[in-house]
Amino acid sequence: DLTDPILSRFDLLAVVRDEVDEEYDDALATFVINSHMKNHPSVMRDLNVIEDEFVSEEDRQKLVQETTEYLSNNCLPASKFSQHREDLIPQDLLKKYLIYAKRFVKPKLSQ
Repeated sequence: DLTDPILSRFDLLAVVRDEVDEEYDDALATFVINSHMKNHPSVMRDLNVIEDEFVSEEDRQKLVQETTEYLSNNCLPASKFSQHREDLIPQDLLKKYLIYAKRFVKPKLSQ
């Protein structure tokens, strides 16, 4: 319930409903936490070292094992949140669609 002076400051007002689904919320939070852990600067640094051509094969294997162990020990189990759902659009198809839409779709706003 916003007052008229506050509502008049917005050009567009969108109503967003958050339907309570504790299982989905838990799975989404787990996914976000795991994503942050996998993209942590220390993990990314280790992965960059692994790809470095000047690193010996022995050091590369050791670093891969350490990084894998770190992630498996610290990431939360994500069994509730499947990333491979059949109703999702494949990423390559979505990318092609967005390129097409940017190039050929020119929406016009009307009253």
